[in-house]
Amino acid sequence: MHALAYLLAAVLLWPCYAHAFDTATLRDDFNRANEGPPPSSSWTTAVRGATLDPSGLIVSTNTLGKTNSPTGNGSAFWNVETFGPDTWVTADCPDCTTAGIIILFVRLQSAGTSGADGYACRWSPDTPLLFIQRLDNGTLTTLASNSTDVNDGAKLGCEVIGSNIKAWVDTGSGWTEALSTIDTTYTAAGHVGVLMSANTAFLDNFGAHTVSAGGGGGGGAILRRRN
Repeated sequence: MHALAYLLAAVLLWPCYAHAFDTATLRDDFNRANEGPPPSSSWTTAVRGATLDPSGLIVSTNTLGKTNSPTGNGSAFWNVETFGPDTWVTADCPDCTTAGIIILFVRLQSAGTSGADGYACRWSPDTPLLFIQRLDNGTLTTLASNSTDVNDGAKLGCEVIGSNIKAWVDTGSGWTEALSTIDTTYTAAGHVGVLMSANTAFLDNFGAHTVSAGGGGGGGAILRRRN
């Protein structure tokens, strides 16, 4: 009887655990004067080093954008703390349709160098394609992909729980699992970050959260801004 009750509780609680991106603690709302790169002292430019990510990320009209010059990918990682190993990362995408590439990174190791490792949820909204990728010494390797359309105003989420890596999208009707895969290469806690390839794309309300065994994390549902 106890086993049945435990199983029933697990089934009932699982959707809350998997869809609880809205509890991801708000790390940066970008509501300040234009600055960067980097967007603030809480960010470090170039997740994979300056050669692979030569451009930078900036605050532009209360959103996160990419510099016009130099050309190339622009990226940054949140340097205030590490998360995980089980982690949620989220961002709003007020302008997605001409976004080029948008990546949310989790479990980053050696961030800021050409030897960076970790996992990435990668959207190419104008294609539209979605990838889950592994980052090995600065090189992205695709683990899974599909066609996933996202609209302006969508929310993007990347989740790593144990060996399960999932990409989520909320286009206005709640979070939907868009793609998933399994990989056991990187298991330690790490930094989180963002990459953007186009200066026509903008993100907002960047959130990140360490997930505890019960589905919550150290930040709970508390929103706090650090920049």
